Formats: sequence, structure tokens, C-alpha cells
Amino acid sequence: MSIDVHFEIDFHTEYKATAQLKTEATGRQAAFLQTLLFCQLAARQMHNLRSNPVSTALAEILAALGSGGGSYGDYWQLMTKLNTQMDIACYIPFIAALGVDVSKLVGMILPLAMYRTIQKLSNEQIAHQICPEVAKIDEHKGVQGQKRFIADVELQSPQVALFNLDPKGFGFLAQGVNYYAPMSVILTFNYLHSPHDGLKQEDIPSWRVLANAANHCGNAFLEGKITGLSQATLPLQITNLVFASPNA
Repeated sequence: MSIDVHFEIDFHTEYKATAQLKTEATGRQAAFLQTLLFCQLAARQMHNLRSNPVSTALAEILAALGSGGGSYGDYWQLMTKLNTQMDIACYIPFIAALGVDVSKLVGMILPLAMYRTIQKLSNEQIAHQICPEVAKIDEHKGVQGQKRFIADVELQSPQVALFNLDPKGFGFLAQGVNYYAPMSVILTFNYLHSPHDGLKQEDIPSWRVLANAANHCGNAFLEGKITGLSQATLPLQITNLVFASPNA
């Protein structure tokens, strides 16, 4: 007998989203399904974005989550290699959405350090210029967003899972997908380890479990392991690996 989870994330503006999840699973099974949902979503979005600066940034941010808990030390390593405005735009908004105070990071970016000195700005002012608002999940009020991602996971057996992702509102040219696709992964991470949809605490994956899964997903993409074929099986392998840990 298969078990399912249905998930929707709606973007009402660039910075405000809502989400909702439905599953009849409970306890450890529910936490497993939600972790699998995250891995499936992350793998699919990164694969669809291909090897471009946005997908690479998302993968490196996810990998940093597990390596040291998403600490400033992890992100400092990422900041030191940012040289262009495009580089900065690919990292700072997504790190900020994870709840990190990016004003503590922008001073580590060499081009911004020079800009700060010339313009006589504080790190806080520079961070605000790059990221005027921090994207977050608001309470769902039954209104659909202009941009949406609808995801369904069906776990048919411990080795077989089916996943479907339906993007809405992007048009034939997929306008805005380079921002909304990676942000959907970041905000889904935030959503799934926080209280949501009336689920009990034991139904919700812990931050540590999701961070471990994120680390594996990010590293898999950076190592070229997420392909058209593997994206169907690798997320379940990662989820099984994470839940085999004594800390899961």
C-alpha cells in the first residue's frame, strides 16, 4: 500500500509565500515522507535549472547546511569567492531566507567591502540594498499565488517513490524561475521543520534531519550525481540514508 504527501507553495510576491501540506501519515512515517518531499523538490529544481550560477549557489547553500549547521563559518567560505553582482544576487537572498543575518556576511565580499568604503555605508545598509526584504512563509489563507509549485510524492515501497512537480504561472519562457525555483527549496526547508498544518511535533522532521538531507542533496548536485535518471531514485536513497542515522 502506497503512502502519499501533497504539497503546495504559492508565491504572492517576490518575498511572501504560503504553503500547505496534506498527508495521512503520522509519526516517523510522516517525517520520512516530508524529508523525501524536500529531497525530491531540491533535486528536481536543481536538475531543471541545470548547471548555472543559480543552481550551483543553491547546491552550495544546501551543502553548507549539513557540513556545519549552516554556520557563518560555512557561509564565509562561500562569500570569499563572490566577485560580480550576479554572484551576489545568487547567494545573499537565499541565505537571508534561511534566517541568517547577511549583514554579517556582506563585509566578507571583497567588491562590497570596497563599495562600502567608497560610499561610506554600513554593512546593514549594503545588505538592505541587496535584499530589501527577506522572503518568508506567511499563514495560508486559501488564496493562490501568482507563481506556484505543486508537488506530489507517492511512496510505493521502501525502494520506489513517484514524484510529480507542477510549476504554475511561469509561462512558456519560464519567467522568474531562476529566482522562484531555488527560493521554493529554501522556504520549503524552513516550512517543513517548523510547526505546520496542524501536525504533531513527532510528525515533523527535525532541523537536523532536514539539514543532513539538504547536505546530501547539495553535494550530489555539485558532484554531478543528479541526472535525468538519478533524480527519480537518488532522493529516496538520500532519505533512507538520513533516517538510518541514530540521530534521525
